[in-house]
Amino acid sequence: MTDYANWMGNMASSIGSKYLWQVGLPGTHDSGTEPIDNNSKLGPDATDQFKEVYKHYSYYPFGRMTAGEYFSGWCRSQKYNTADQLKMGIRYFDLRACKKSDADEVWITHSLLAQPIADVCWAVKDFLKKHPKEIVILDLNHFAKVGQDLHTEFGHWLMDTFGDLLIPPTFEDRRPILAGGANPGPDLGGGGNPTDYEVVTETKITLRDKTINDIWQTPGRVVFIYQNVQEIKISGSYDKDKNVYTPGPFPKFWPKQFIDSKWPQTMDNDDLKKSMDDNMELRQQVIKERQAKNQVVPFFVLQCQNTPTSDGCTAANGITNPMAPHSLYGLAQRTTPVTTKHIKTYKGKSVNCFITDFFELADYVDTILAFNN
Repeated sequence: MTDYANWMGNMASSIGSKYLWQVGLPGTHDSGTEPIDNNSKLGPDATDQFKEVYKHYSYYPFGRMTAGEYFSGWCRSQKYNTADQLKMGIRYFDLRACKKSDADEVWITHSLLAQPIADVCWAVKDFLKKHPKEIVILDLNHFAKVGQDLHTEFGHWLMDTFGDLLIPPTFEDRRPILAGGANPGPDLGGGGNPTDYEVVTETKITLRDKTINDIWQTPGRVVFIYQNVQEIKISGSYDKDKNVYTPGPFPKFWPKQFIDSKWPQTMDNDDLKKSMDDNMELRQQVIKERQAKNQVVPFFVLQCQNTPTSDGCTAANGITNPMAPHSLYGLAQRTTPVTTKHIKTYKGKSVNCFITDFFELADYVDTILAFNN
């Protein structure tokens, strides 16, 4: 029986020499939305159309369901909480962020408010204390109504909370200072007496140029991707043409340029599989082009979920059409087993992160871990 909580450590012999962008990582789409229920409030990311549909139908009963129960079903993408997902093998989390309207807090949202992102972070930190060889990617994006002050406050909280668990995009090359100016080379473990070492920050090389074994020699276990929002700059930036990384105010946060994730934007399984195939082929080209130019190879997310329209029409259609899905779970029942089976056709290709809704509906984790053998 697979020990999903420790799968990375247990696969050391097969993934240790790989870069993190070469490892198959099971992930979830709209992670952290499992607390959404009929009492959840509208989030600031909800479109005007969704709000109108929600308001229009909020007075109608849906059989044995209330309107709140019905619409929450279209906003809740996962069944299991963060701690359980980690134990079940999930290592990539797609987190949609917003400011809670009545408090200076950053919350997870998917048209309805789910939970403070802090709850997810604490779960990840607690898990990593118990499973020291696991590595987790947290991809924080969207940021509805989050202003500069809250970004800064939240950034400091993240740095304080995770501390050395954060894997920075750049690395510190610690070289022992020896008599006569001799230098035996870098100590990737970052150990030694600070008074005996010279720290040089290299802005052209990222930690993804290190193997999993190299990362395991450091305390870092969390890649935190923090999407900059317009003029608000929190993470740094990467110029791939010059192959230069410029750190931002929070140098341990990874900018969005270090990850490729394309939304399929479809409700049809055949269209979704074609989108997956196209994105997978594009990924193989990107790897060849980047490596030929000695440029950073970004992380890659293959999105394997069908997605309702953002205007609320999909949910409204479920009200009037008894044959249509009545929730994201109902949609995932038609999708997740199909896309998981399709993922198996990518044997021999370079894969990385995968995301889907309600991953437990198929042998999703096992399918992805098989790429690492």
